[in-house]
Amino acid sequence: MNPAFFKQPPDCASLWQELRQLAAEHPSVRLFRGGRSACGREIPVLGIGSLKKAVLFAGGVHGQEWLTTLLLTRFARQFAAAWEGSGELADFSFA
Repeated sequence: MNPAFFKQPPDCASLWQELRQLAAEHPSVRLFRGGRSACGREIPVLGIGSLKKAVLFAGGVHGQEWLTTLLLTRFARQFAAAWEGSGELADFSFA
């Protein structure tokens, strides 16, 4: 994890770099390209776990709403660690 990533609004290149690093660190994480934005940028999609049952968390939907991007990136890190570890995150168990 790059702590500097979470201290400022991310650009597309730093977001992709952080997500690639997350996928490299956690075997349960898969990184996909979900299409392209109206501006032509590739949209990153993370899959965690078996992907047989899915829940969608969306962030960074509007250009100036960058905080949701950072929040979901941090949540994805915590979720992947819990998925591969104890199977618990906060008071929720998915083991």
